[in-house]
Amino acid sequence: MQISKLLSARSLAASVYVCLICLPLKLFSSSTTDNLWKQSLEQFNNNQPTEACQSLKTWVAQQAKQNIQSAEAQFNLGICSWEIKQPADSVLYFMESLKLQSSASKRWTNIKLLQNIQSELGIRENIPSRTFFILRMLLPNNVSLISGLIGAWILIFLIIFKIHKTPKAWVCYFSIGTFWLFGLFVFFLHSSEGSLGVISGSEDKPVITFNNQGKPEELTKLPPGTLVEYGNSRQDYFQIMKPIAGWIKSDSLQTGNSAD
Repeated sequence: MQISKLLSARSLAASVYVCLICLPLKLFSSSTTDNLWKQSLEQFNNNQPTEACQSLKTWVAQQAKQNIQSAEAQFNLGICSWEIKQPADSVLYFMESLKLQSSASKRWTNIKLLQNIQSELGIRENIPSRTFFILRMLLPNNVSLISGLIGAWILIFLIIFKIHKTPKAWVCYFSIGTFWLFGLFVFFLHSSEGSLGVISGSEDKPVITFNNQGKPEELTKLPPGTLVEYGNSRQDYFQIMKPIAGWIKSDSLQTGNSAD
């Protein structure tokens, strides 16, 4: 399925226009990177996603030398990778774009894309559709720190109010409790779930269980591009908890932004 069908909502299509055309204009730091980005856009518009992917990778590599990361570039690489039928790379790029996005609305766009891709791959109980995943991605871990700092500042004001016997001290108590509870909730979101990885390669990969004799038995197969939650390792296997519980070969799982 083409990415245009995955981006069925009008708001998502508008987001792609912004990512592919408008936002990059603010990112260019030289004529070389400017030309590379324009070249990738022309290649994509001319139905040359393979060439567009290569131009974008070169652009990203040049920016990385200056310690610059671009959510928009990762997003565009996700689109190109899906078009050339590399779902594992596509999901990895969209996940990386999701981490880099500072806007909640753009994060939501990435989440919807990941949901649509997992559905297209045939994963019914997919991770991006889970409430925990959505909240975890919409509320990055630094929100917990910010909430705690705000609560600490309110505590300072409470002390000042107590010294000056201000009658509004109860407002501070309520605010401190609210911010610290919210911070603990965000911390729980990020600490209670396992790490995320993507099934790699071009063929379905078997998920196995170990019988009483310790021998592997196949449970099912997951297609490349499936987003999984994984935990412990055992010999050459990783334990996966979602979307199905079992074990998978470590070389069948990509973790982090290792698409390149």
